[in-house]
Amino acid sequence: MPFYQHPFFWTLVKILLLLAFLVNVAGLLTWVDRRLGGVIQDRIGPNRAYIPLLGKKLRVAGLLHTAADGLKFFFKEDFVPPRADKLLFAIAPIISMFPVLAIGAVIPMGDTICPGSIVGKSAAGNTVWPWVQRLGQCGIETVGSGIDAYKLAPITLMVAPLSVGLLYVFAIAGQGIVGAAIAGTSSDNKFSLMGALRAASQMVSYEVAMGLSLVGAMMLYGTIRLDEMVRWQNENAWGVFVQPLACVLFFVAAVAEQKRIPFDLPEAESELVSGYFTEYSGAKFMMFYFAEYAEVVTSSMLLVTIFFGGWSLPFFHRDGLTLAFGDNTIFQSHVPHIWMIIIGVLTFFGKTILLCWFQAVVRWSLPRFRYDQLMKLGWRVLLPASLANILVTGVVWLAISSSSASTQMIFKILGDCTQAVVALAATYGIIRFIIGFFTPSVHNPLRIMSAQKRTAPGGNETLPIQT
Repeated sequence: MPFYQHPFFWTLVKILLLLAFLVNVAGLLTWVDRRLGGVIQDRIGPNRAYIPLLGKKLRVAGLLHTAADGLKFFFKEDFVPPRADKLLFAIAPIISMFPVLAIGAVIPMGDTICPGSIVGKSAAGNTVWPWVQRLGQCGIETVGSGIDAYKLAPITLMVAPLSVGLLYVFAIAGQGIVGAAIAGTSSDNKFSLMGALRAASQMVSYEVAMGLSLVGAMMLYGTIRLDEMVRWQNENAWGVFVQPLACVLFFVAAVAEQKRIPFDLPEAESELVSGYFTEYSGAKFMMFYFAEYAEVVTSSMLLVTIFFGGWSLPFFHRDGLTLAFGDNTIFQSHVPHIWMIIIGVLTFFGKTILLCWFQAVVRWSLPRFRYDQLMKLGWRVLLPASLANILVTGVVWLAISSSSASTQMIFKILGDCTQAVVALAATYGIIRFIIGFFTPSVHNPLRIMSAQKRTAPGGNETLPIQT
């Protein structure tokens, strides 16, 4: 068996691809937070770190700050409080980091690769190269003959294609609370202990709402496998259209699980110094810091998978582009299998990056809740809303399932219309982005109001207003 067809090779490729995306995007989010915060709050942003080059200062739009921070973390003193529990204090950052990386193992990055549709043989026996080979059979294939024969199975673009899907996600995500609790209780610091108690109660509260918000989606999709959820959305409609309330509830609960603004009560610097990681420094603090940004990436990946179509694009299917509404096909064009896989992977990563950017906008747009408001939101708003969503979803789903074929066809056409809405909105957004990117910005200085006019030195005469 060639090495590029061996299952171990593809497992290694999937692990490296997932880690490369997760680590790099999480690292860049530290720069996005600073840069976007400067833009939203009308500040200069990161501009201090630079490299002198040919008499000029190369700042690279502030990216050097992220590199400088990473280097400083490794060289800072690793301080441990004298009365802290040394073992628990050391393993708490590791426990916080593990669930973030483990959740990504069951998130599908793309559609299943069919080996027989990558490289095939023509009728004359010549090799058909992958960039022209269309989708054919997708199952376990026997390659070769006799003693050299071996079986080649389809390749799922998940590190661990588990059948339990979402159950695994919730089981692993629930372990994140352990790291924060251990870090706060083992630090011998009252502020750390208070932060650990806040983190524990907050994460437990919002995990309940997060889990219940997805029950309606599982009822519609009929599965708990994440890749099957994406395929259902590709054939019907994205989850954000069929479960809009669940999408909002899951997003709010996910931000609260990350303990980011406006839900950063466990580490509120105005109240608890730095909360449960007050006593941490150096590489240990870097693990907490990085785990928070990695949680933003993994939560965005889950949102994309469950509610935003995963790797799918409107009207793109496994065999190519099919523009159809109901049973009426308007346009169809076959695309080679390898290109559909590449487009799907890039689509998934692109959607994830957009949601990461949106979470950064939320971080710099909303004020911090009070702790009582935080708990009331979780138990009195999100939890009842998620239960109501389950009830409404069940009633509507039963009504649609028992309706006539013509009614179900109407819903099928409505689902295709949502695909058209997404396609038009995406096209409009891309055009606006391109126009805005190449349009030079114009700085309009603030006009000084009459109550703020400055008087001339030594007199009451006002200086002229410059506009």
